[in-house]
Amino acid sequence: MSQLLISAKELQQHLHQGDTVIFDVRHDLMNHQLGRQQYMQAHIPGAYFLDNEAELVGRKTGQNGRHPLPDLNAFAQLMQQYQLTPEKRIVVYDASQAHMAARTWWLLRWAGFKNVMILDGGWQAWLEAGGVTDARLELPPVPSTHSTLTVQPQQKTVEADAIVAQLDQPVYTLIDA
Repeated sequence: MSQLLISAKELQQHLHQGDTVIFDVRHDLMNHQLGRQQYMQAHIPGAYFLDNEAELVGRKTGQNGRHPLPDLNAFAQLMQQYQLTPEKRIVVYDASQAHMAARTWWLLRWAGFKNVMILDGGWQAWLEAGGVTDARLELPPVPSTHSTLTVQPQQKTVEADAIVAQLDQPVYTLIDA
């Protein structure tokens, strides 16, 4: 397992080595366009923007929450666009509180990516460390060959029916984080 956090200084050392994929997942729950707008104004060089409302969620049914899990295969196809491999270092960051970065970290770990880190302190820490910024739109690379990314889920999920069936058991504790 990789370390959970990476400092801005450490990320600066890996920025142009080609071994790291960076995702900007800045997001505002009240203004869904703000994250993309912030990305277009400035982001870490080479970082790709992932949209928490369009790309990192599943189909909403009205009963499965604000940000339901995406379909695992659809998520794998999305990640394949970025030529990820389970071994590649992946760094995610958001505005500062790491709420969306933590969720994206979990999604990537759930899909089987092992070397996933959150930028400690997020975008603000990057700026405070003197990190350079860029405003160019980063598009996923054009695949050199037709390949299929096979995800191997590492994190377990539990269906709501299984939770409901256990709620009256004295040895069962549900923690909603």
